Amino acid sequence: MAQLLNEKKDAYSNASNWDESYPSEYLNDLDKKDIIGNNITHRVNMYNPMYYLIDYYEGYKKSQVADYFRINTGIFQSDTGNVVEMNLYLALLNYGKKVNFTTIWEKYHVTAERTGDSTTNFIKWIYEIEKPDDKKSFSSWISISYFIYLLSLIILF
Repeated sequence: MAQLLNEKKDAYSNASNWDESYPSEYLNDLDKKDIIGNNITHRVNMYNPMYYLIDYYEGYKKSQVADYFRINTGIFQSDTGNVVEMNLYLALLNYGKKVNFTTIWEKYHVTAERTGDSTTNFIKWIYEIEKPDDKKSFSSWISISYFIYLLSLIILF
């Protein structure tokens, strides 16, 4: 963007609100680091699961990817295109992961379930995968599963 602003600055300078500092300010903003030392490019890459799953990106095979995924997508969603979840599903399969993928009619983007509620169904799914040996272990998995579920909701919003 900074390059484009520099290339077109003669045309943009005719705009009443143009400021000559825009190209350099834009470039400087991209270089700024957050409190843990990451720039905006790094943060955007971290937000994109494909960065870690597709060999097109530098992040491919540079993180530990979970073995199991559960993706329920509502056909009526309007937050994102339906192909987004399908692309994630296919990338995970290609990466060798086990994916429970379900499309749900008459549901929207989040908490799409055919029956029951998303929290209970998610916890049951975790339990089916892990099959803890004792009740203490199961109780720990319930706590961890619920925490992961809440974290995923925070990330989505």
